[in-house]
This record gives sequence, structure tokens and C-alpha cells, in this order.
Amino acid sequence: MFEQEENKILDKMHRQKVAEVEKLSTTVTELEEAVLAGGAAANAVRERQRQVNQLLVQNSVLFWNVEKTILFYRYLCGVIYDP
Repeated sequence: MFEQEENKILDKMHRQKVAEVEKLSTTVTELEEAVLAGGAAANAVRERQRQVNQLLVQNSVLFWNVEKTILFYRYLCGVIYDP
């Protein structure tokens, strides 16, 4: 009789532990997915930053070319440029 009660208690404890492990497994899976999603978002941010930097460089080159063109135009027109 005592063994049956002990087995019932142990069986109940075992089921509870299995349920806890299943919950923890679900939590771990959710955390893994969140980390992967966070990594993807971070990669997207880095890509956008790279694109912005590239555009800034292109913008600088365009302004430099405009400035050169203005200086050349003024030279051709005989206008003295004094910055």
C-alpha cells in the first residue's frame, strides 16, 4: 500500500517535471527565434547604414563635381573666384 502511494507521488512529480521541461523547451525555442529575428534586423540595419554611407560618398562626389564645374565656368567667363 505504501509503495503504491509512493509510486503515485513519484509518477505525479515525474509528470510535473516533464511538463516543466516541455515549457522550458518551448521558451528556449521562442528565445532562439527571437535571437534569429534580432540578428536579421541587425543585418538589415547594417545594410541600410552601408547604403546611406554609400549615398553620402556619392553626394560628396557630386558636390565636388558641381564645384569643379562652377569654377571652370567662372574661369571660362573670366570671373575671378574668391572663396
